[in-house]
Amino acid sequence: MKSSRFVWYLLRNISFFTNKVLEGKNVAFVDIGVASKINSIKKKDHIFLVDDYIGSGSTAEGAINHLLVNGISADKISVLAIAAQDNGIDTVKKFGVRIFYFEKVSKAISDTYPDSTRECALEL
Repeated sequence: MKSSRFVWYLLRNISFFTNKVLEGKNVAFVDIGVASKINSIKKKDHIFLVDDYIGSGSTAEGAINHLLVNGISADKISVLAIAAQDNGIDTVKKFGVRIFYFEKVSKAISDTYPDSTRECALEL
């Protein structure tokens, strides 16, 4: 099972998401990894794309593009993740989509190592 699928499974029935903000609205929790394969999402649905980790944001970008092309407006799309990197956060936000994450993480090598040793560390 892909990790995004596991997170989706855990979140889709949490009563937190049935709070007053979402009351009376159609809500769909979608595993971000398979969002581009789903054609049953309705334009009136509020979509929560779920993933464990947003790195570059390319998976989220593909899912968001698919939804937008199929008539879902950006204000009805949110991305939920356990952790996210700045690149991925920026990628999601450029679509006007909300992103929620528990922890922002840096790139282990690119954001930590000084310029003098970064290239060698990346190669290794």
